[in-house]
Amino acid sequence: MLTDQILCVERINPDSLVIVLVDFNKGNLTRELPKYRQFIKCPTREENILDHCYTTVRDAYHAVPRAALGLSDHVMVHLIPAYRQKLKLCKPVVRTSKKWTSEAVEDLQASKLRRLRLDKEEAFRSGDKDRFKEAKYKFSKAVKEAKRLYSEKLQHQFSANDSASVWKGLRQIINYKPKAPHSFNDQRLANDLNEFYCRFER
Repeated sequence: MLTDQILCVERINPDSLVIVLVDFNKGNLTRELPKYRQFIKCPTREENILDHCYTTVRDAYHAVPRAALGLSDHVMVHLIPAYRQKLKLCKPVVRTSKKWTSEAVEDLQASKLRRLRLDKEEAFRSGDKDRFKEAKYKFSKAVKEAKRLYSEKLQHQFSANDSASVWKGLRQIINYKPKAPHSFNDQRLANDLNEFYCRFER
């Protein structure tokens, strides 16, 4: 039973925050476990609230409906923290990041995909089912086309033995960052090593 599993997790990890995400056709966890609160108040499938999110922290999240992914008949739910996040309590830190060139953005058709995704979100919020269906179709078609073009580009790089471009693409995908070289004074390092290894010969 679900309640027994939750109570077991609480006993094993008494200091941990327990968040329960479930898809209920008919059910309410607060009847069995009154200290748990349900955060999703918006319909997730037609007029029904089937997707539930429970935790013991009162007013922890605010639920906002988003457009469904792919062919899913459930809408996505964005749980926005209502509490003050630890990240916002910390001092801001300046970090450097690698900037994408305009050529890379054009290659991935990012601007077009971004615009179509925003159109899809706007159509979902408008409540017009026909408009949303059309926007979703256009977005899915553009994603398939972008994947096809990127696949062709990779195949061309492999067939042309362009290993540098292939490795560059892989490094971008996995966010590979080479280790920074150690800035040692070579003369000082050599003297330190000589002194260490020759200490028994004195």
